[in-house]
Amino acid sequence: MSNNEVFEQIIETVSKKIINEYLTNITIVKDGIKVDNNKKRLFQYSNNLNSDIILKALNNNVDNIAMNISRHLNIKDIQSIKKILNEQINSSSFKNQLNKLSYEFSTTKEISVAELKDIYYQHIKYNLLYGDIKEKIFALATDDDFKDWLKRRWKLVTCGYIIVLLILFITYYVFIHELN
Repeated sequence: MSNNEVFEQIIETVSKKIINEYLTNITIVKDGIKVDNNKKRLFQYSNNLNSDIILKALNNNVDNIAMNISRHLNIKDIQSIKKILNEQINSSSFKNQLNKLSYEFSTTKEISVAELKDIYYQHIKYNLLYGDIKEKIFALATDDDFKDWLKRRWKLVTCGYIIVLLILFITYYVFIHELN
């Protein structure tokens, strides 16, 4: 698996554990309503998720998450991983998105409990991965040899070679070609 897949799998596991641990009560209320002269059912969903408890749990487990990321991605700088994770978890945008998990919502489609859990953990996973957290953590990875470094930076190396060739062509046609 690539580093990207491994990182996403770690975040997905964390999200699933949070939802399985703290989502213990989902209430589904069915009401009959009239929409455009047709009687339809309206399903209202609510849960017992508390964003403060989830934030506290994430902050308490930053060390475990950082160790897991460090072990699977071969990153030695655990303190930097912790700092990046803390910044993401304690950001105002992440807190606002966590608050949205506890909102009640209504729909005309019936959603099973398993589907709701899947929606909730996908929401947490997306918001943990939101922004440039992957790039920041991947930038901490060290390359063991030149071949790994070259694989990671092939676009940069290719661009450098193209620029050098362009400069050589310009130099040839401006200075050397006119002498002949």
